[in-house]
Amino acid sequence: MDWINSVVHSASDHDVAIEISGAWKVPDELFVKECISMGVKLSLGSDAHDASRIGDVAYGINLLKQVNATSEDVFVPCPC
Repeated sequence: MDWINSVVHSASDHDVAIEISGAWKVPDELFVKECISMGVKLSLGSDAHDASRIGDVAYGINLLKQVNATSEDVFVPCPC
């Protein structure tokens, strides 16, 4: 748990989002809950190693639902 706290604190301190990877199925629920509690935004990533999996963010969406994340917890790029 110490490493989770360290990584999430660093992301929070530097205003960095954490990716939920559909390719590697990481991070886990505990990590995501810590991100949410610290105000660290989460982004959804798919598997770009296989063209048929590009855009498949099911793992991330399911994980966000499991932890009752809101739209405020998800990183949205600046429309600049």
